[in-house]
Amino acid sequence: MLMSAQAVVTTVSRLPIVVAYVGPDQIMPLASVLSAIVGVAVMFWHKLVALFRKVLGVFTRRGRSSEPPIGDRA
Repeated sequence: MLMSAQAVVTTVSRLPIVVAYVGPDQIMPLASVLSAIVGVAVMFWHKLVALFRKVLGVFTRRGRSSEPPIGDRA
């Protein structure tokens, strides 16, 4: 039995969750892309952390004094 267009509109208007259905055919490509991004990040993790620290150091660096550290004073 086929539903009429009016019945479909009525059903969707009463249950908007029907429109929000996301099946595995929509999720699998997204999961594949996300896993590829995570895989590349894991391969280069140490380099990414070093880059992050370097960038963070540029923004948090304070003016260096011309005096040597206390341990190096004679």
